[in-house]
Amino acid sequence: MSFLFPEDRTLSERMLVTLHPLFCVVRRIFPKTMAPPDPAPPHPSAMLTEQNALYRFVFPRFFRRISFDETQIERLRETAKTGTLVFVMQRAGQLEYSYFNFLFQEKGLPPAQFANMLQLRRWMRPRDLWASFRAQQDEIARTGRPFDPIQAGTLPELIADGSSAFIALPPSALSDEVLFQTGPRRTFGMLIEAQRKSSRPVFVVPLDFLWSRRPEGSRRRISDILFGEVENPGHLRKAVLFWRNYKRHAQAVIGTPIALGDLIAQSPQQGNDALAEELRPKLLETFHTQRRTVTGPPIRPRSWFIHEVVSDDELDETLCRIALERGKSVDDVRTLALRYAREIAADVDHTAIELLDRALGTILRRLFDDVHIDREGLARAKDRFAAGPVIFVSNHRSHADSLVLSHIIYRNGMTVPHIAAGINMGFWPLGALFRRCGAYFIRRSFRDNPLYRAVLETYLKVLLKEGYSQEFFIEGGRSRSGKLGSPRMGLLSMLHRAAQRAHVDTLHFVPVSITYDRVIEQKSYVREQEGGTKERERVGHLFGLTRFLRRNQRYGSISIRFGQPVPAAHEGEVDREKLANVADDICHEINRETVATPLAVASAAILAECRRGITLGEFGRNSQLIIEALQQKGVQLAETLTTMPTTVMEDSVRELAGRRLIIRRLDAVEPYLAVENHRRIPLAFIRNGIAHFLVTLGVTALVLERRLAQEAAVRAEEVVNDFAECRRLLWHEFRFATRGTLANHVEKALAFFAQQKIIERTTEGTFTRNAAQSWGLGVFSSQVRPFLETLSIALYQSAVLFPAAIDERVLISDMQRTGEDLYRLGKIQCYDAIAKAGFISAIDVLVEQGVLIAEEPEAGKRRRNRYRPSGNTERIATFQEELQKHL
Repeated sequence: MSFLFPEDRTLSERMLVTLHPLFCVVRRIFPKTMAPPDPAPPHPSAMLTEQNALYRFVFPRFFRRISFDETQIERLRETAKTGTLVFVMQRAGQLEYSYFNFLFQEKGLPPAQFANMLQLRRWMRPRDLWASFRAQQDEIARTGRPFDPIQAGTLPELIADGSSAFIALPPSALSDEVLFQTGPRRTFGMLIEAQRKSSRPVFVVPLDFLWSRRPEGSRRRISDILFGEVENPGHLRKAVLFWRNYKRHAQAVIGTPIALGDLIAQSPQQGNDALAEELRPKLLETFHTQRRTVTGPPIRPRSWFIHEVVSDDELDETLCRIALERGKSVDDVRTLALRYAREIAADVDHTAIELLDRALGTILRRLFDDVHIDREGLARAKDRFAAGPVIFVSNHRSHADSLVLSHIIYRNGMTVPHIAAGINMGFWPLGALFRRCGAYFIRRSFRDNPLYRAVLETYLKVLLKEGYSQEFFIEGGRSRSGKLGSPRMGLLSMLHRAAQRAHVDTLHFVPVSITYDRVIEQKSYVREQEGGTKERERVGHLFGLTRFLRRNQRYGSISIRFGQPVPAAHEGEVDREKLANVADDICHEINRETVATPLAVASAAILAECRRGITLGEFGRNSQLIIEALQQKGVQLAETLTTMPTTVMEDSVRELAGRRLIIRRLDAVEPYLAVENHRRIPLAFIRNGIAHFLVTLGVTALVLERRLAQEAAVRAEEVVNDFAECRRLLWHEFRFATRGTLANHVEKALAFFAQQKIIERTTEGTFTRNAAQSWGLGVFSSQVRPFLETLSIALYQSAVLFPAAIDERVLISDMQRTGEDLYRLGKIQCYDAIAKAGFISAIDVLVEQGVLIAEEPEAGKRRRNRYRPSGNTERIATFQEELQKHL
């Protein structure tokens, strides 16, 4: 019967049965030599702890190159401490089983003591192979076949005793019939029975091995028919895929363990077979989700996406309405919609993705010392992607952001997201490359173009419906100030509506914080902040990039951290308030995950003094105080800041001096650091990376400085009231903390100052100045003073020197010139207050306060930001008084 049903036994088992008569003859002649070994060896299917020379020579060098997620390994190691592991895998063969044997051995994971349909005899050492052969021949003599825990019904006892097992699911659904007793139907029932008998939890761990990172195609090719599909290759194709992909594209996937105890607890009255029927579809869904997380949805041509967009019923209704409103023919509007769809849609090509990924790996190693990745946060994003589409939402510091993030995501076992890129990046030839790597291009402004907005929203709907992950920048453009800008709501609102139209209820936004020790484009940013114009991206920049790569400059490290996923607003109609709440949650998570770098701390310590020079002693005490403030807030510090802060601060000073941002004089009467006026803006750019962590302390210090200059003691309630007024002035500059009440945040700041003995708390609960340590208030107040001074310059220009309506660009230029004059006259203290980015936010505040009025654009003309004075002298005087109160 066993020869009629090949799934019942492996080929080696059938050979052992065939050779048994010969073994009996030899055993009569040499009884001692052929006697069964004592003690009995492990089951021949068990993972090996020692392999033969051939295995050691061939496989380890290749297996070490296959990628896996270290977070998954760590999670599995922790699970193994509390329970017994049973590994389950689809499409398992000798090569996959050998690899997991190697991986478990390398990572200290419990090896499987039994595997169905798989054995590792070929890799046993000769003496172990001989012992296994004799033991199995003895079993055949006693029972008529080699021992199989599934056939013998002892698998539950084996697992209950704490031994791990490896269950390979047969490739054919027919093998799951009751006719074949080795099928998973019976095996899963045994796993349930093992949990009932075991005193320890039993966990089923789904395993998978991907020979290629490419998603499955929508059509089958002749090679798939002849040699097996990539997802389930035949022996010849598997060998080819192994040698071609083991270095970069082969991926081992370890799923989230499934606790059988929880499954039993949910339905305690059901029998083993019924629970096994519940376990099997859960596992199959897990396998599908794991594979789709790594490879992404099936490959579809660009023409398919364009067709899906232009044939959408809701879009067609919008086209008809726009045609009626504009007095145009529907065909003309459809033609325009088709042109928009072609302008937007990505054209994903995995060959281009693989080539760019390889090039990026080389470039990053050339430019940066290290890339620090938040593995735990990335694992959270993976788990969320397994449940539905995710949108990675990042801060925007550099053109490299999207490339670095996609590279990290791809290298860590997820599919490359579709990236919302500005149309300015679509120039030839990079535009075509980016489009093939998942970028879809959108215009910077389309507020007055409802047709373009409808086409873009429909494209987003198709991406979400297909299950693609996406990536966009919450700020829109790159930050020129060094800190997180105000969120742009356009794409966020379209994604919400697209999710509703696609009936996607599991959409989540994953905040991502990208922190550079040094931003590559910083020089161009500083030139813009000093009044220069932004250069348009063009082909000529490619030659500049070539020269740039030939330099032997290093740009420090990159830190990429992932915040807690933020769910989309699904309930009811998505209004502006709900969108604002989602945007605030995303921005707070991005800020919270920002890493404080040594250069940012050093810049903040230097700019804590508004005069041109600072002694090394002052620099040391300022930097130490800032580090302690960041630690008190639980900020993620660069590792060197916690292990050797003094040394790393000295290194930061040397680097800033080497970049000519500061002057370092160690041979002076007293060693000092000096900053020229035009170098304060690039230092402020670096400092602003951590400014949001210091804003609460900074505003509290401002209030205390002013209050304690007038009064001997200050009550906490007075500080809270003044803080609330100052916060309104800085609302467009910073994302103030929202967890907890304002009074709680101020109380924490006061407690920190008291702990540092900068102020003293009296028995009456008031606060007084400590003259010896009062310099500490200036360290923090100077972190927010430049932003208030920027606002005062903007107010002065708008109220005194602003006669009529003017374009925003001209207005900002005038404000910068006025700021130069006021600095020379001593009316403002901080030269970095005249940076261009600050005036953009200041204009928003002035419009909100009724000092300026934004003019509506003329119908049919290109939208330009123009402002005119409100002429409300009373409001201007009131606002000026509020501002001067805090300066």
